[in-house]
Amino acid sequence: MPPRAKRRARGTSLSDFLISLSGASPQILRRCPTERPKYTGIGSAILVTALIAAMSAAFVLCLDVGLPLAWAILLGMALGLTIIALDRWLIAALDRQSNPWRYLILAAPRIALGVILGVALTTPLLLQIFVSYINGQLAEVHSSQLSAYYVQLPSTALNHKITSDENTVNYLEKVIDSDGATAAANPYKDPELLSLEAQLTSANSLAASDYKLWSCQLYGGPSCPNAIGDGPLAEADHSAYNSAVQQVKTLQAEIESREAQLNQQNVNDRKSSLAQAQAAFPAAQSRLAADTAEQTQITTAFQRAVSNNNGLLPRLQALSEVTQGASTINTVRWLLFALFVLIQCFPIGVKVLLNLGPENTYEKMVALEEEGLLRAAREDVARRQAIRDLG
Repeated sequence: MPPRAKRRARGTSLSDFLISLSGASPQILRRCPTERPKYTGIGSAILVTALIAAMSAAFVLCLDVGLPLAWAILLGMALGLTIIALDRWLIAALDRQSNPWRYLILAAPRIALGVILGVALTTPLLLQIFVSYINGQLAEVHSSQLSAYYVQLPSTALNHKITSDENTVNYLEKVIDSDGATAAANPYKDPELLSLEAQLTSANSLAASDYKLWSCQLYGGPSCPNAIGDGPLAEADHSAYNSAVQQVKTLQAEIESREAQLNQQNVNDRKSSLAQAQAAFPAAQSRLAADTAEQTQITTAFQRAVSNNNGLLPRLQALSEVTQGASTINTVRWLLFALFVLIQCFPIGVKVLLNLGPENTYEKMVALEEEGLLRAAREDVARRQAIRDLG
């Protein structure tokens, strides 16, 4: 076959393939070549729409969802083939209607799919176009999440446990460093000793008062002008003074005895407290280390999760936050969305426009072909019926 003939054959084969995608019959269109470009264009629109959808889906699945490239391409091709099959079926089923509004009902599913695909296809492009803004917004979102985490951290049960562990370890360290003195009872705060000291203070005051009265009786003075010397009153004051002094001595002895008792008890308490603190200290340290390690692990895991939270949904959220109040970004976003919706709806739109126009040669030939087939079928049925009647 000559080269020119081969090129013509390849061109015809490609044209027939595109015509098949449009739902038209290549055989009938060969007899009306003026109509071939229309249906070749419809097939081309279906193919281009499917290819764009497939590439965009593979792009989203690979970069945003994280699927391996091979799986992303395979699933993208599956989506493209699905769109080809759906478009071909919808366009082939969209025949001329007496009421043009019925076109909207028949085309509504494909238009709805076009809007959905428009959103899906513009999303990855927008994420790449505004990647610097999105990354900046993601950094702010991550920082906000970490700040919120650290704000609520002190109120968690684990943090309360760590604080209790730290207090226990610090207390045990003080007990050990003070040889148990921190845990032992303070002898100078003993209620009995404090009561004896209060009684001693009162007894000393009474003895001083009695001595002053006795001295006044013996020697006189400005404060006792009626002193009469060493008489019965002086002896009475002297006796009261001696009684108060004896009370002071008795209380001092009791205080010394109680202090000795308390000091011995304090020594025993210090030894016991020191031994208990030394025994409990390793376990308290282990609990503190374990709880701190658990808190560190949780915090590290949360920080890692926040840092790695760069998937499709967080980036879409960041894009939404970026576009709030940004008229230029919103304009670009909606223009891209409208563009892809128009591309997705283009095949069905072209078919609707063709059906709204006058009936073309191809449609007339299809009607004649169908009428001929229907007439042949009727004649065949009549012939079979006549044969059965003669038999």
